Amino acid sequence: MSIIDKGEIVRAALDILRVQGLDAVSTRKLAEVLKVRGPALYHHYKNKQELLGDMANAIVSVPVASIDPSLPWDAWSAAFAVAVRKAILPYPDGARLLIAAWPSNEMREQTIPRIEAPLIAAGFNPERSHEVTFLIASAVIGWMLNEQNPRIREFMEQRFDLEHAFVRAVETILDGIRSQMLEGRS
Repeated sequence: MSIIDKGEIVRAALDILRVQGLDAVSTRKLAEVLKVRGPALYHHYKNKQELLGDMANAIVSVPVASIDPSLPWDAWSAAFAVAVRKAILPYPDGARLLIAAWPSNEMREQTIPRIEAPLIAAGFNPERSHEVTFLIASAVIGWMLNEQNPRIREFMEQRFDLEHAFVRAVETILDGIRSQMLEGRS
């Protein structure tokens, strides 16, 4: 029996997600892929929810870390939305995963603060930065739930360019936040 670490488990789970979908991600399938016994996985994860949280963070944290932190809050937020959409695309059930996952400790302690940092630096109070972050993340995930549904995606593609429309949707949200800031409601 080989010794495995959390990173190997998450990578294997993401491979399963990419190829077979979220419903195929199970401890039995992971143990088979990793060539270990199921209990070896429980050494790292008490339950599937913890694994899903780390999988979600693995998808989101890389694009978040790649965005220039010196960008203005709105440019950073737009880049965040676009980068996370692109990170979700290779996983047909990626949006479902993000909806199902409970934020891992790493997501709470590192990724989310990194997402909120440009907002805090721009003068948003912590509560408002949480709201804006959740709004943008929800918009990305909601868009991706539609885009990752083959029938809805086909319907969308018949009407508009997905990437262009996504960027415009994000800009519409950011315009609303900017407008609130000008009115002193941020």
